[in-house]
Amino acid sequence: MTTPFHVNPVFPKALRDGITQSWFRKGIRLFGDLCKEGVLEPFEELSERFDHDRKNFYKYLQLRHYILTERGKNFYLSCP
Repeated sequence: MTTPFHVNPVFPKALRDGITQSWFRKGIRLFGDLCKEGVLEPFEELSERFDHDRKNFYKYLQLRHYILTERGKNFYLSCP
């Protein structure tokens, strides 16, 4: 998925509180960076890969909810 993650104007306000900038600095630049082999990665794997701490878990849940709502798909189905 090649949609930009950081400074994305379609994000709801709850997701535009600086988390995208923080994650961008750690290497998440596209929505596709949240996926591995076409599947949205669990938070634990993203944490290891991008050095996130546990305090980002709630934002991950919000982001996952946003993606699922926009995509209208089950969590375990592939990322676009």
